Amino acid sequence: MKIKQIAHYPEEDCVKIEYEEGDELIFRGEEGKRLLQLTEMKVGEIYTITNDRAQVWDATVEKISENAVHFVNVGSAEHGFIPYTDAKSYSFVKKKGVKQTTAKERVEKELSELSERCKKLASFMMTAEYDKLSAAQRYLMEKQLQAMEEYECILNARLSIW
Repeated sequence: MKIKQIAHYPEEDCVKIEYEEGDELIFRGEEGKRLLQLTEMKVGEIYTITNDRAQVWDATVEKISENAVHFVNVGSAEHGFIPYTDAKSYSFVKKKGVKQTTAKERVEKELSELSERCKKLASFMMTAEYDKLSAAQRYLMEKQLQAMEEYECILNARLSIW
C-alpha cells in the first residue's frame, strides 16, 4: 500500500496515515508522537532507537521510503528498516554531536581492532601459560589465529580497492 498522506492532528493528539487505496491508520497519544518523530527523521541523522523489548542501538537514517525509514547501524554495516505501521513499538532520540562514519572508516576501525587482537593472541601463544594448555586447546587457538589473520587479509584487500 502506498502512503498518500501523513498528518498530525495536535488537537486530537493523533497521527493519521492515509493510503492511496483509501485505508487509514490512526495512532493516538504517545504512539502518535513516536510516529510523527519517525516521519520527521532526516537522511544522514543518527538516532538512538529503543524497541519495546528494551533493545537499544544507534543508527543512521539511510533513506526514507513511502512505507518505512531505512537505516544502517552505527559501527557496523547492518541495515534495517522500521515500517511506519510498527512505529508504536519504537522510540527515537536524535544523537547530537555524533559524526557519521563511512563504510571505509568502519572497515579501518574493524581492521585496527582485529590486528590488536591478533597481536595479543600471538603474544599469548608464546607464553608458558599457552604451553600448559591441552593439545586440543592449542590446536583450536592456532586455528582461531589463522582465521583472524585470514579475515585481516580480507579487510586489507577491501581497503585497497577504496
